[in-house]
Amino acid sequence: MDDLRVGFDSRLKLSFCGSKVTSDAGLLAYRELDEALGLTEIGADVLTDSRLGTNKQHLLVPLLRQSIYSRLAGYEDVNDAERLAVDPAIRHVVGGRAAQEDKEAASASGVGRFETETLSAKSNLTALMDLSGEWIDKVHRCKPLQQLILDLDSSVSETPTESKRARRTMDTSSATAITRCSFSIKMATWNARCSGEAITPVPSSGGGCCCP
Repeated sequence: MDDLRVGFDSRLKLSFCGSKVTSDAGLLAYRELDEALGLTEIGADVLTDSRLGTNKQHLLVPLLRQSIYSRLAGYEDVNDAERLAVDPAIRHVVGGRAAQEDKEAASASGVGRFETETLSAKSNLTALMDLSGEWIDKVHRCKPLQQLILDLDSSVSETPTESKRARRTMDTSSATAITRCSFSIKMATWNARCSGEAITPVPSSGGGCCCP
């Protein structure tokens, strides 16, 4: 079988080698859709980067991608960033400095500071909570949703007070907002797949989508 290529990074070659290189190659499909729709690039327009000097080795959008895609792959603990920083799939979906030869994605401490300091700033947290909805809306403008089935279940019966406290904690958590963004990319991929038509990038805009 011929090697596969992705549009967001022409240097990247995909071949089936088991898990000898990475076990997270599935993230490349999500990143390809992200590139076609310009989803994470929106973060540069709505989020404010308060870091200064040497704290900016990795730009805001690549760090946002690292936070989102690591959770999308099931790595919810920031400490996993130490291992993921050298994973070739993570490095390429993150992009920027991480995708350069002999470079790595952000360390656990770097991701931790980004999430607890930069993203947790009041203005950024508000924008981040709205970002997932903007992504879903952007996909729907390109490929209108035909149907949506949600199967929600919980094995825990919370008391009203516990439920209210949990919602309040969730609504002020940058980690929860990042998880929502991960879910939005999954939803976007599901919607694009169910539409029966491909969503392709528009070269001239660098972040739009082709909506037949």
